[in-house]
Amino acid sequence: ILLASQTGRDHSLTIHQDIEFFTARLETGNLLRYPVESDRHIWIQIIAGSFEMNGVALHAGDGAAIEDEKQLNILAEESGEFLLFNLA
Repeated sequence: ILLASQTGRDHSLTIHQDIEFFTARLETGNLLRYPVESDRHIWIQIIAGSFEMNGVALHAGDGAAIEDEKQLNILAEESGEFLLFNLA
């Protein structure tokens, strides 16, 4: 779910920064594929649960900065929630 963006698209909160701010909840075994444009940077913050993102284990409280990836493959190893920031 898109929470905030520079354009306010999809009924998100309009903010005056080049960012898209998402929240997601995945059930155990579900996979989210998120394409990343070449000029973007990603920050992911795990709120609850356990995930594997492009082969890296992430658990509640973990955060990760992602650069130089074309796609994120986020697999829920345990049902949970995370925040994803798509930054310039």
